[in-house]
Amino acid sequence: MAWRPFKRTKGGEGCHPQRVEATRSYIKSVCPYLYKYSHTDDCSFPETTTVINIKDQFGPCRKSADIVFVIDTTTNMNYDYYITYLLGFVQNLTQMVDVDGGRTRIGAIGFSETASVEFYLNNFTRTVDILGALRRVKYGGYDANLAEALFLLRTALFTPSNGARQDLGVSRTAVIITENVSMNQTATLIEAGLVMKAGIGVAVVGVGTYLNNYELSAVASYPYNKTLFTVGTARNLSQLQEPIKRLICSGSFTDGWMDGWMKGWMDGWKDGWMDGWMDGWMGR
Repeated sequence: MAWRPFKRTKGGEGCHPQRVEATRSYIKSVCPYLYKYSHTDDCSFPETTTVINIKDQFGPCRKSADIVFVIDTTTNMNYDYYITYLLGFVQNLTQMVDVDGGRTRIGAIGFSETASVEFYLNNFTRTVDILGALRRVKYGGYDANLAEALFLLRTALFTPSNGARQDLGVSRTAVIITENVSMNQTATLIEAGLVMKAGIGVAVVGVGTYLNNYELSAVASYPYNKTLFTVGTARNLSQLQEPIKRLICSGSFTDGWMDGWMKGWMDGWKDGWMDGWMDGWMGR
């Protein structure tokens, strides 16, 4: 991200201190965690920006996890917001986990009218390489084929041949970020059920107002009031970094889904199996 420096005043003096501080405040508001500016006596900033270690701000995440980011790439969000806030949010989450130490593996799926694998869980072993790959996630399209993205999540990403680990101590987690209603709600709900049956924990982040909360709550793991997050604008995504990091680090919400499924299954014997199962699945 490039910033245009203010010109120096005549005589070589630096800019007014208030102007310097205003510029720094603007940068901090746009990229609150990802970038650090250097102190300077004028209003210019270095060409090379230093990446902050997010672990230093939020504390390290020691949980072993395979994490897949499922990213809505549609043009419903303008390009600047997509690059700065949405991808910045995913990059910040990436820095909160232990990739370099080997505890965490990260993959990514992008989706619009179709879904595609951006990179697999075994493609990168260094945080810096993942950050670079995330910056290259393609932008474009109008409709959101979340069903296909969930299908790829289950059949292409969380497979041993593509880096998914089968160890009991490794959690299987997906973080879905979308700003759209899916193209096919029925197909999306079917795929969501298969993803959860596969033991993949799902956190969902909805951005904006063009959302179907019922659909998103069905995609999120049980109980969805702890795994579904919404913000009115992408500018507020940074507020969700800490709660989602806690979910990733605990790795516990897949167990919560199983508890809900079992509750629904048991209730189903007296209330109608499918109705009971759905109530338990939806957390009602």
